[in-house]
Amino acid sequence: MHVQGHIPFVARRVNGGIGIWRKLLARPAMGGQDGVMNSAPFIQMFWVLVSFISFGLLIFFLAQWECRKAEKNLAALAERLDFAFVSGGQRLIRATFSRATGELRGKLVEVFNYVTYNGKNSERWSAVSARLPHARGLTFTLGVRSFLTKIGEMFGQLALTTRDAGFDAEWVARSNRPEFFSAALLPELRAKLMAAHAAGSHGRFTLADGLVTYAESGSFADAKRCERFPALVDIVCDLADIAEVAPDGDGAAPRS
Repeated sequence: MHVQGHIPFVARRVNGGIGIWRKLLARPAMGGQDGVMNSAPFIQMFWVLVSFISFGLLIFFLAQWECRKAEKNLAALAERLDFAFVSGGQRLIRATFSRATGELRGKLVEVFNYVTYNGKNSERWSAVSARLPHARGLTFTLGVRSFLTKIGEMFGQLALTTRDAGFDAEWVARSNRPEFFSAALLPELRAKLMAAHAAGSHGRFTLADGLVTYAESGSFADAKRCERFPALVDIVCDLADIAEVAPDGDGAAPRS
């Protein structure tokens, strides 16, 4: 009886709500006669809402598709490098957490995607890193010459030179030990760097806190990027080898 006693009340509320919508939909048109149906604003609002939701769903599913493709390509790259593939699991952005890991020349090497955020904007990056067994005082940056590097040079951020005019015109190298790093960029390594740039690599190599890293914008959903990365892994390991034989912070030769 208690439940049945609420049925008329609920019915009145439902009928009242329906009545409100009928009145809204039956509002007269602006400047028209009374009683003329004018539901155009509500129809427009409905389609705007549908379009907004559809666009959001499209962006979501495209992002999911890119993540799945990036994860699949990274798994194939791991197999090519004879690395272990670590899946990101069931996360919505699992490709950001997936990585290929292995050991090359006595160093832990990882290939992975990561995301940076700048306010409301985000950017995905593809990277490879090599961890030095023993961190030393050497730091460096090595990247393709760009408009920003030219501006930096105007403000005194001078790059070191290798006496290879073609290489120095295309690459910008800086280090806290310019003489050592300049001499360490041997012709073979410079040739690898030039070939990598010609193949489409546009990122930057860095050494900081015992970690040599190469990163470029974009994800491993791009199959061409996956084709280029084995050569970049090799270059990162070459640069890590240089860092291992760098003098210690006091200028002494590396200890065995």
